[in-house]
Amino acid sequence: MSHELRTPLNAIIGYTELLLEDAVADGRDHQVEDHENVLRQARSLLHLINEVLDLSKIEAGKLGVEIEEFHIGAIVFSAIADVRPTATANGTELVLDIGEGDMVLRSDPYRLSQCLRNLLSNAVKFTADGRVTVRVRRQETADGSFIHVEVVDTGIGMSPDQLARAVTPFEQGDGSITRKYGGAGLGLTITQQIARLLGGDIKIASALNQSTTATLTLNANLGRLSAVA
Repeated sequence: MSHELRTPLNAIIGYTELLLEDAVADGRDHQVEDHENVLRQARSLLHLINEVLDLSKIEAGKLGVEIEEFHIGAIVFSAIADVRPTATANGTELVLDIGEGDMVLRSDPYRLSQCLRNLLSNAVKFTADGRVTVRVRRQETADGSFIHVEVVDTGIGMSPDQLARAVTPFEQGDGSITRKYGGAGLGLTITQQIARLLGGDIKIASALNQSTTATLTLNANLGRLSAVA
């Protein structure tokens, strides 16, 4: 099913990229914006398809993880770079604060990157002309070593009711948010489920019209797990 959904859309994206390159090279400015709009919407649809497929795998218990050792800084830097163009267009300042100490962990770098991109994308989307801060800390406890990643924004925030619905698939805070900001309301649900697969969890604290803090906690020494195809 994933092949049947992704392949035609990837072809549309590829051909549109070629059309855009030709339009730019030939100076056909009136076509550039049209091609950019098609490309943006196609990529948005591909992202939605990937989220729906991931959610279906999670619900079926078939989402695999591949464990390796890596420094979390590389994953955080990459996630920030991914959202920087949107942040710049939105007037959102991005701040990174990585604490001292050992930031090497055993986990799944791809799935961790997916979690961070979801959290950062949400934070930037809802924080026009504000600031998003990413804080990374390591904690040693009697139960083991944990990495905490906080994504703190100065955006629109959420009421308790909106917060409860934010982690429900295909829901956002309310209909007006969906109309204004877009999205299918899957990001936080998927992030929470992946975090639990990685031996951690996610907690969200928010106040309406003030700010939101999403804290991703991960087991820093996740044992070897068998990936499920």
